[in-house]
Amino acid sequence: MNKRAIEFSFAWLFAMIAGAAILFISIYAVVGVINSGERRAEAELTSEIAILLDPMGAGIEDESSLNVSFPTETRIFNSCRTEGNFGEQRISANSAGISGGFREPEIEKISYDKYLFSDSVEQGERLHLFVKSFEMPFEVGSLIYAYTEEYCFVNPPQSVEESRAERVVVASQMSECNRESIKVCFSGNVFDSGCDINVDTSSERVTHNLKGKTVSYYGDALLYGAIFAEPEIYECQVQRLMKRAGELAQLYAAKSEIFGGSCGAEFAEELRIYAAEIQLENSGEIEQIALKSEDLRRTNERLSCKFF
Repeated sequence: MNKRAIEFSFAWLFAMIAGAAILFISIYAVVGVINSGERRAEAELTSEIAILLDPMGAGIEDESSLNVSFPTETRIFNSCRTEGNFGEQRISANSAGISGGFREPEIEKISYDKYLFSDSVEQGERLHLFVKSFEMPFEVGSLIYAYTEEYCFVNPPQSVEESRAERVVVASQMSECNRESIKVCFSGNVFDSGCDINVDTSSERVTHNLKGKTVSYYGDALLYGAIFAEPEIYECQVQRLMKRAGELAQLYAAKSEIFGGSCGAEFAEELRIYAAEIQLENSGEIEQIALKSEDLRRTNERLSCKFF
């Protein structure tokens, strides 16, 4: 056997193994750098989205809108939890990576006083934000609606038609809507099967036909939430809002007792009863809470020292 051939073969084998190891280490290092860069970009993007939501939810205006453009296709993740005194709002965001795919989100921003109504995942190069104040009967918070698609509202009531929501087209019939738009039909209890979403204005219910789920609303602020949010997100945010309303009612009750007299114990007790009864398990109970809210509003209007 040729000894030099054996040595030559071993030299080539060693070179191939060493080369493969170096290549593996190089690829691992590059992937690590890319992953680190993408994580940093994800953290920055998530922080930027969270910062944008701060002025939107600060209650500066009763109604305002904002358009956000991204350099590449971007996903915004919205999750909601009801645990704790006020529940949690969690958002995260990332853009398409070098391969064009998306990473699983690793970084979240948590807040306890934000209420974002959207799908659990919104994807696109433009994000539309719209905010409206929610009262029941006092101001509870600002509701933020986020969406990337175009919506077509068919025969909406005047209050909805006059809103400043971006990329919301108003039509008198469905044939006027763009084919790609999400079609929202407003009617009585007669639903149009050709619509993506049906709004029963008489019973204040919104049905997402593709998901086969119906939620209840009260007032225009929750109506928008029921339209723009997927049902699971909507139900969670409504529960969180009722938690906050209950805490605010307790604060108003304490304030009422401080004033005393005609603004004292009786109104404080009514507020405390309201706080205890306002919690709900699903939006189907919102109608009864709305009736209690109206009673409380009328009582407050009769007082010489109004609290809200």
